[in-house]
Amino acid sequence: MDLNAPYTRLEDQDSRHCQLDDPQIGKQKNNSSAVQIEVVSGIENDVLLEEVDSSRWNKNKVFFAWLSLCFSTGPTSSMSKVYVPAAVQSFAHALGHQKNSQNQCAARGDNCYVTFGGFDVQYTSYVLYLKALYTALEGLVAILVMTCADYSNYRRTMLAISVLAFGLLACPFAALYKETTASLISVSVLYCLMLIVETVYQIIEGSYIPVFMIAAGHSPGRDVTAEEPSGKALRRGSRVSALGLIMGNLGGIIALIIGVVITHVSGPSNLSGPRNFMIAITIAGLMTVTVGLISIPFIPNLQGRVLKLDASGSKVRTILKLPFDKLKEVTHDVRNHREVLKYLIAWVLWNISFSNFLSVNALMFRSTLGLNNSSAEYTVWQLMGNVMALLGSLVWMIIYNWQCRRFSDARNVSLIKQSLCILLLFGWFANFWGALGANPDCPVGFKHRWEFWVGLVFFMSTSSALRSIHRVVYSSMLPKGKENQFFGLEIMLGLLTGWTEPLIIAAITNRTGNSRLPYVPNTILFTVAIAFFYSCDITAGMKQVAKR
Repeated sequence: MDLNAPYTRLEDQDSRHCQLDDPQIGKQKNNSSAVQIEVVSGIENDVLLEEVDSSRWNKNKVFFAWLSLCFSTGPTSSMSKVYVPAAVQSFAHALGHQKNSQNQCAARGDNCYVTFGGFDVQYTSYVLYLKALYTALEGLVAILVMTCADYSNYRRTMLAISVLAFGLLACPFAALYKETTASLISVSVLYCLMLIVETVYQIIEGSYIPVFMIAAGHSPGRDVTAEEPSGKALRRGSRVSALGLIMGNLGGIIALIIGVVITHVSGPSNLSGPRNFMIAITIAGLMTVTVGLISIPFIPNLQGRVLKLDASGSKVRTILKLPFDKLKEVTHDVRNHREVLKYLIAWVLWNISFSNFLSVNALMFRSTLGLNNSSAEYTVWQLMGNVMALLGSLVWMIIYNWQCRRFSDARNVSLIKQSLCILLLFGWFANFWGALGANPDCPVGFKHRWEFWVGLVFFMSTSSALRSIHRVVYSSMLPKGKENQFFGLEIMLGLLTGWTEPLIIAAITNRTGNSRLPYVPNTILFTVAIAFFYSCDITAGMKQVAKR
């Protein structure tokens, strides 16, 4: 990672305007030893003043702060996507019954129903209905966080609270191992809360990504407002983004290794039930809390933008209106940046289909091979998925940066789009392969053990590389000073619209009893996302915001 010497300052864009806005800020500007960052807003010509303690911004501390922060949430994040849904599925299976009877559910297959909201639903659909519910709630939370974070002088505190709360919510799982209705409800509630808190963390972390990218690529005294070749910016961004994902996956791998050890040491899973999963989740939560406490002090605090009161001078009224005003503003910004809008739509659609594939595929792995006798194999399977995700980001970063040295900056921008389109085809094919299995007479379509293993290798490795590309390209096209809003908008749109497909595929699975049928709408969604990605002109988007 190319982290240069101490990150010192950004040249003022309009110091006179800043001083007129707030005399105290102008006074601090002359007397404070802190670094001052001013970014001009794309619409209102407002100045965003952020102060960063210059002693923090040296090569080693930037490296440690960014990577340790990403590592800290990796363990719990992997558990929330891997073991928690599996635990919920196990509870639902243990408490469920076969359709139109009170007979206990069979170890394999989809004929298992559990009570949810006064109705009997298929036990895999139960998990998907939960996903639709928490996704809708996350969207509401995202609106508040994305609009208020820019004005808060306690962004690091918000980041710390979200990281620690994320880990703490995972800690009670070890005590909820008994297969009772109370445990099912408690685990379901904790599952939803964990993912809502993770959304808050992702939004605030997204606002720090451009800051870390700037710190990683500029030497002392250099005017970072000067134009930089697009190829160089993308190379630097690829390293920051990929290494962040690699560290997150590394944290997840360590937690999953612990889960594998627990599962294989504790004896047959048909005797221990979901208890092994629950212990692993609690250990992952403790890891997140511990590493989070170590890494947070190294994260610089950013001073928020000045909150302008309305004509009545009421602060409460201004705060209540703020989410709607900022949502209107960022929507207007997106409409003025067509390439960002196209990429935003594509990224949201891709992320929905990516998340749904992982959910459906993981639940189907256990229901196809048997819940009890596949738990140990499931832990190894998911561990391999995280390893492939880590390797996917790492290999793409190495190959892309190696190729960048051989070509011009313009060619490098084209190269990243080619990488994007090629990698997308692997994900599309994985969904299409699953859709084939919706036909009961088709011999393939995730109906055999080898299909799950091979499919996970290709899907996770390519999807991890795509996540690196998305964050780099999206950041490169955002107007300066509005990164937090735009990253929040991406997450918010994904959550506000993302609940629809989980709800649809849950209803499809519940009505038909065919757990492979959801791959069909997911393949269609993936196809639409590819079309938007292909139509996006990355070079034009970067030029519009002077990042060329």
